[in-house]
Amino acid sequence: MFYHEYPPPPGLSPYIQCFWMLEHDYTQPFHDHEHLWADTHVECIFSFGEPYYRRSETRNYPLPQNFILGPLTKQLLLYSKGVTGFIAVRFHPGGLAAFTTHKATDLPDNILPLAKVLPEQTIALAENLQNQTREAKLNLLTHHFETLLPPKVPADLQNILALTSTLKTHHGMQKITDLAKQFDINPRKLERHFLQYIGLPAKRFARIIKFNHARELISQNPDISLAALAYETGYADQAHFSKNFRQLFDLSPAQFKAQIKKFRNDTNDKDHDVVFIQD
Repeated sequence: MFYHEYPPPPGLSPYIQCFWMLEHDYTQPFHDHEHLWADTHVECIFSFGEPYYRRSETRNYPLPQNFILGPLTKQLLLYSKGVTGFIAVRFHPGGLAAFTTHKATDLPDNILPLAKVLPEQTIALAENLQNQTREAKLNLLTHHFETLLPPKVPADLQNILALTSTLKTHHGMQKITDLAKQFDINPRKLERHFLQYIGLPAKRFARIIKFNHARELISQNPDISLAALAYETGYADQAHFSKNFRQLFDLSPAQFKAQIKKFRNDTNDKDHDVVFIQD
């Protein structure tokens, strides 16, 4: 398997967290799918080789070859049956809005064809990326988004990018009312901007950030106590913390701990965990 993240140039860094590439053979028994947890980022994904699909009890649902993956409020499993790969853009929360006028409220828990979200020239880019070297793909993708970026980004979008960055720095622990005061913005206006640029209510966004912090703490130390996890996320009630963790990730903290321990044992404790490849 090949996976690597590439930092964006300075002009794109306020909007794009990174570019990344993944290449993998899904016929291998150990790693036959991608497990995505709840997350606040939007991904613009160009795929090559065998297609990806979502599985239900009755059938497989193929994904578009090139697609936008919106913020996730629940886990998502993606499968493939052969050799395939991605080159992708991971946007900061709200960052996609600098490149499109598509409604952000359409994005959460959704996979949309690229053509529905980004300008027409992005479709031509998808064709140009085929059969290129890794370096050429990265250069083409970087140049494309540098070209798409408007000369002036709305001040409201710049504010929401700064606001969400602050919330992430505090692991989602800041009260939304305190955040509104810090950025001198009316709480109702702040809520409108979250929906306009991110597509999620502010409190739900903060909860995803908070519980991903808890999930990361477990990933770093599967023996961490439930009391410590509750404390780190601002919960006085451990049962309440566990309930909310399960609501977001569809498993309890104890089950996730066991999953991490098994993963480490199966991989000889090598760190294979990345944002997109999480299982």
